[in-house]
Order: sequence, then C-alpha cells, then structure tokens
Amino acid sequence: MGRTRFNAKARQVVKTNIDNTETSEIHLEFSKSEYGSSDPNNLLALPSKKRETKIVKEKKEKTRFLSKAQRKRLEKIVEKKHKKENRASLLEYLSKVQASADEVKQLTAISAVQTIGLRRLQEFDSELPKQKLVEDTVEKEMKRARKARRKAKQKIKTLPKINLDDYDMPEDDGQADLVGEDDDSEGHLSDSDTEEDSLTASIKSCRQPLWVLPLYSMLSSSKQARVFQPPPVGSRLCVVSTDVAETSLTIPAVRYVVDSGKKKMRVYDHVTGASAWRIVWTSQASAEQRSGRAGRVSSGHAYRLYSSAVFQHDCPDQHPPDLCRRPVDDLVLTMKCMGIDKVVNFPFPTAPDRLQLRLAEKRLETLGILEKPEVKNIRIDEEEILKVTPLGKAVSAFPLLPRYGKMLALSHQQNLLAYTIALVSALTVPEVMSGKPESWPATGNILLLGDLGVLLRAVGAAEYAHIKGEEEIFCAKYGLREKAVKEIRKLRKQLTSEINLSVAGVNVAVDPEMKPPDDNQARLLRQLVLSGLGDQVGRKIGLEEVKQGEDKRKYKYAYHTGELEEPVHLHSESILRKTIPEWVVFQELYETGAEERRKMVMRNVTAIEPEWLPIYVPQLCNLGDPLSDPAPRYDEKSGRVKSHFKGTFGKAGWELPIVEIDFPDKIDRYKWFARYLLEGVVFPKLKKYTSSLLSPPSTMVKSWAKLQPRTEVLLKALIAKRAGTRDALRAVWVQQSNFLLDEYLKWVPESAHNEVTLYWPPL
Repeated sequence: MGRTRFNAKARQVVKTNIDNTETSEIHLEFSKSEYGSSDPNNLLALPSKKRETKIVKEKKEKTRFLSKAQRKRLEKIVEKKHKKENRASLLEYLSKVQASADEVKQLTAISAVQTIGLRRLQEFDSELPKQKLVEDTVEKEMKRARKARRKAKQKIKTLPKINLDDYDMPEDDGQADLVGEDDDSEGHLSDSDTEEDSLTASIKSCRQPLWVLPLYSMLSSSKQARVFQPPPVGSRLCVVSTDVAETSLTIPAVRYVVDSGKKKMRVYDHVTGASAWRIVWTSQASAEQRSGRAGRVSSGHAYRLYSSAVFQHDCPDQHPPDLCRRPVDDLVLTMKCMGIDKVVNFPFPTAPDRLQLRLAEKRLETLGILEKPEVKNIRIDEEEILKVTPLGKAVSAFPLLPRYGKMLALSHQQNLLAYTIALVSALTVPEVMSGKPESWPATGNILLLGDLGVLLRAVGAAEYAHIKGEEEIFCAKYGLREKAVKEIRKLRKQLTSEINLSVAGVNVAVDPEMKPPDDNQARLLRQLVLSGLGDQVGRKIGLEEVKQGEDKRKYKYAYHTGELEEPVHLHSESILRKTIPEWVVFQELYETGAEERRKMVMRNVTAIEPEWLPIYVPQLCNLGDPLSDPAPRYDEKSGRVKSHFKGTFGKAGWELPIVEIDFPDKIDRYKWFARYLLEGVVFPKLKKYTSSLLSPPSTMVKSWAKLQPRTEVLLKALIAKRAGTRDALRAVWVQQSNFLLDEYLKWVPESAHNEVTLYWPPL
C-alpha cells in the first residue's frame, strides 16, 4: 500500500486550540503502521517524497497553538462579548420591574371599586405574580405590581382577588405562580369590553356592606377599642389605620392588608429647632412588618401599591431611630449628671450627630443648667467641658425636658407649684386642643399669658368636669382631646408625687377645684415661662424694617426669631392674634402649608416684657458698661446693688430698652457694695460711725481709690470671700465672725475700736 501523501496546496482549516500548559510535549514514539501518515493530533507530519498535483477537495483541520500575546488578545475579545450579553440581560430584567399600563389600569380599577363600594376586585388581564411568605407557620401571600412583557394575544395569568363578600380565601391559590414560572393553564385575552361587563356584573352582585373604622394614635381609647369588636351582622370589617397598627397592636382575623408604602414622619431641624411633618416612603423593615399583619391566625394576603423597584431603591432598610431625629437635651443632662463629661465621645450603639450633641449643650448653657468651669485648665486644642450647675442637678430629677424641669424647679419660690405642674403637664402632651378656643373677656397679665393661659384654664376645667362625671361631654363641647386630658391627669399625679418625695416641706396635691390664676400670679407665670423658653424668643417685625421692593403683606403681623432668617407667624388659633404683642416666647416652631405657601408658625405663644430678658436670659444679652446716670443704688429688699444698663439681645442684636438689673459680678460691684456698707445702708448698726470715718465712703468708687491703703484692703477682703451681697456677707459671718473687723477698724478712729469690736459683726 502506498503512503498517504500531504498536499501543501490543499485548503486547510485551522482549528484554534488554547494550551494552558507551561510547555508543549513532543511525542517521539511511532509505530510501523503510523509511519508515513499524519499524526491524529497533527503534532508531527512527514510528507512523502513524491507529491501529487491533484487538489484534495475535502477540508482538513489543522490545530495550532497560540502565543501568549495572541491568547491574551483572544481572552479580551471573549470577555467583551460576555459583558455585552450580561448588559443585555440586565436591561431585560430591569424592564420587567417597571410599572406597565396594565398595572396603572389595575390601580384605577381599585380606586373605582372603593368609590362605588364593591366587595371584591376583578380579575385583571395583567400578570401580577405573587411571593409566598412564611411566618409563624401561617402562609401569607404578597402581591406586587410587575410589568408583563407579553403580546396582547398571549395567555394571561390571573391574580387571586380580595374577596370582600366572605371570609374564605380564594379556592385556587395556585393561579398566581411564583416570579419566573410559566403558566400552562388556559387564560383569557385582555379585552376592555369584557372588563367593563365583568365590572358591571360585580357591582350588581354586591351583598355585604363594609363596616369602616379609623385607627390612629390620637383617637380616644374607647374608639380605638372598636376595631377589636365584631362588626355588625352581615357586614365586613375594614380598618383604615396609620402605622400604629404596624407594631403597636394586632387586629385579629385580618385576611387582607393593603400597604400604601407611605409614612408620616416628624423631621426636626437641629439648628433652628423647627419641626415639620413629612410624608416619606416607609422602610423595608416596616413594609415586611406590615405584611405580617395579614394572616396572624389563618392564611392572608398583603397587597403593596408600589413596585419592587420602589421597594428596592426608594425604601430605606431602616429609618433613623428617634434618638437621632429629636433634640437630645434630656439625654445630655442625664449623662452629665452621671459624670460623663465628654458626651460627644461616648460610644453610643447608634450615635446621634455630633452637631446635635453640641447644640444640646449650648441650649443647656443658655438655660443656666450647664456652665463653663471657673478654672480653665485645658489646652487650646481641647474642647471646653461644661459642668452641671446646682439648678441642673435639681432639674435632672424630673422626668421632663430640661426647659420644663427648670420651670418646676423655680416655681416653689412664689407658691406657683400647682399651676406650674398643670401647665408643664399640658405642654408635654401634644395637641391637647383640637379646635379654636373661645375668647373670654380677659385683660392684663391674664390675657398676655396667651395660649398657655387658655391651656391652663382648659386643664383645670376638664379636671373639674371629671369629678362631676362629665369629662367626655366637656371635651366634646370645648374641642379637647379626651385621651390627651387623661394623659395630663396621669402626668400631674406622677409629678406631684415626685415633688412631695424629693422637696422637703412641700405638700402639693392635684386640686380638682383649682381656681384660675389672678393677675399677679399670671405675671409671675409669664416670667416663669420665659425662664424655661428663653432661647425661643420672637420679636415683632416693624413695617419700617421691611426692605424696599419686598411684599409688606408677607411681614404683616410676623415675627423674627434668633435662628431663622425668614419670618414666623402666630398660629391661626392663637388667642394673641388680635393683640399682636411686641415680644413673645413660644413652645416650638413648625412648618405648615404646601411648598408654594409654606410658612413657619409658632405654637403656644406667651407675651413677655423686654425688660425681663437681662434678668432671666442673661446668657443671650450683650450689655455694655453700667450707666453713670442714674448711679447704681442699693436695693434693701434684695440686698444687692442694682444699676441701669443698655444693650442688645441675641445674635441679631435686637435693641433692648434701658433696664435696671443686679450689678454684674465684676470688681465695680464690690466697690459699690463696700461704699454702701461703710455708709450704714446695708447694716444700720454701722450708720452711727459714718460721720466719724477717716475717709468718705465715696472714696471706694473713685478712680484714685488705690492711692489709699484702707480702700484696697477692704476691697480685696470682699473679693476673696465673694461677699458682694448682703446674704453672701451674712453667710461668711456665720462661719467667721471676725471677718472684715480689722479692715473696718482702719476706717474708724482708735477711740471707737473697742466699741466696734464689742458689737461685731453688726447683724
């Protein structure tokens, strides 16, 4: 037999083979039968001596190995091809989660069903797959809209409908398959005429009416309890609820849950303190919790009125906790009292914003609850640590916000404890009054007490109606929330018990027949409210302050606050809306109206006098030097030196009228106090020695007083013991009876030394 010859001119087909081994192997062993023929793997080919000129027509495969550079180039080409295929499949999957026209048609039909009053929904042409959820061994089904990319003539899967006629679940739960499965059963063609006919037939088949009940947190307890009672015979229970039904309670025998995906959340501005209610998408955890409300005791269905794309991209995993959204003044004060000085560096499980913690410390410093240390032993690069004042320690004992605790801590001075407890309890409970209060012929300080006066009178009258057994009728008549009134009563009892236990010599009780405050008590309550709300002051905007070209109607009856540049307004139901006082304090700011007509509104407003600001909010007042005319004077009632000042208030620099306040704790204060001490005004027993003094008492306040040694010795002694008031000097004499004796003897002649020593101290 002849040997198979190799034709070099024949058409060769090269088959690419990538060799991943490090080196190729060459086979050197051949058998006799294989000699002269081609190796099957084409590793070694030996041509014959004689070549034929005949061209072989069949194709021959030839395998060759690629170099390293060629192999890398080929890998890049294959990788690009895979990327294109993945991108195409991704676009196809994304198109499936977008809302389709069929889904919009379904939502429109649901709205029509609710308007007309149908007991069940129709079977729609669009495909609405379901996802099974298992919780507590009870099977639930969750439906979500999804785009069906099918032709109009394709078979369409039907969705189990919300059966509002009976409590039975759909007989065939397998009609809606899982996402991605094919439907082999017979379907119906989508036809608008068929839909209208079936919708009309379903309307005519309505038999059982719906028993619709509301459910929200502000609802009274008696009305909330109705959702747990069986509905009337022949009707179905339908509860329209806020997210209070999400976790707070469980309504039995609920088969269907329709989730709108929305939530109303209160948002705070940590800088300005303003708040606003925003409607936002619920979190994914809350959505799962809502779906769990269906089928607690049997099978149930949860319908989400939003697509899976919204669920994945718009719904956050979790909403921020309440600690990170609201002011944390009470938290900072509690931690300071526990000895945690650097609250900002504390390792919280969920840490609030550092700016929020610093602003809380700043507010507490403004209220006088925290103060800067007298001895500054910190480096320049370190933050200044604020310490708790004695007032702050007293405030921390109350389970209230620090501003309300300060009002309680100061109220026992003027026998206003009962009024303050009722007022603070009413301020703690939100939305006590649901309507506009009736006006009464109030005048003077009772009228200027403002909305808080209305609130105080309403709480007292409701307590009296409770004793008479007419609380429900009274609340309905005068626009009070019965549930809020009951919460106020419980808080009043709690605060009363704690004050009686913690404050010695105090015996206060919840008096159901408490009379309204008189004019003097109303004035003291206004000052008390200013001490707690001193950082929330508003000043009326004069029309002359409006810039040229701006709409003056926007600033009419408007106020400026310290942190906001835009004007704020009185609430439409405020009792002070007719009087429009110049200076006010408010409980809180909140945003109202749509985006086009949005405005900031003050709630629970009380009128104040600007002369009170340097007294009760000295931290925000910028006072200059004391006025020389009129000169400082000694107040016998308080035992302090008073002087007149002129200054401004707040960051905006609102000009204050000339006010008379206690002389600041400066060196001039001790000079004037020493002068009145030598004149015998502070202690009358020293008055008989005034005429025989070696130098006139007015020498103490002269600019050249240092030239006389006796003035410098007396001044240094007073400053060393910080005895700049009558009460402070008495306290020093209780511990050290011969204090100031040697210093005073240098002012009187030697003939009077024995007599002065005998009667010292001159109390």
